Amino acid sequence: MSVQPTPPTVDELRPLVEAAEGLVGRSLERVREITGGPSGIDDHQVIAERIAYAATEARTARELLSTAEASEGGLGALAGAGIAELVNRLRNRLEPLLDDLGLTEGDLEAAFPAPLRNALRRLSSEAFVRAVGRAAIESRGQTEWPLDETLAQVRDAVREFADAEIAPEAERIHRDDDIIPEKFISKMAELGYFGMSIPEQYDGFDMG
Repeated sequence: MSVQPTPPTVDELRPLVEAAEGLVGRSLERVREITGGPSGIDDHQVIAERIAYAATEARTARELLSTAEASEGGLGALAGAGIAELVNRLRNRLEPLLDDLGLTEGDLEAAFPAPLRNALRRLSSEAFVRAVGRAAIESRGQTEWPLDETLAQVRDAVREFADAEIAPEAERIHRDDDIIPEKFISKMAELGYFGMSIPEQYDGFDMG
């Protein structure tokens, strides 16, 4: 019988995010020097693109950490796997650029000392990721992502619609590789599901 990996706390995840942000920050400083500002980006497109992706991954990890904090521990394992994935990608993206950025292997190790590397390995391990997957299966993909009252009500309504209308036919549609029935699309449109994130000036509900 496998042992369930312990979900990380927000305090355990925070150093990973801060390390990623620190490395990206140093890299951005060097890129600004290399390009001389926006006008030089075209001459250094490879570096600029990779740094842009790394900065996006660092920001995404920060937002995920904030969401995990708001969930009061409810997203520990899921947030841990997500942050580890983002930070690993970021490190792997920047490592080939060390020479270009004037950084060294020592700088990378200083940014991610042994305790952080150990944490990344644990949160990226097969056992941990499989545990997250098992939890998703057991909850049928439902999480208690922290939402405001209005969006929480929308979430409940969507789940109710999925259970009542879609679930009874989902397996057949998937098994037969069938197209999504028009009745699903029409009903979802009637309920306003396609306009939730569209700004009000374009006849949407502007719910984020």
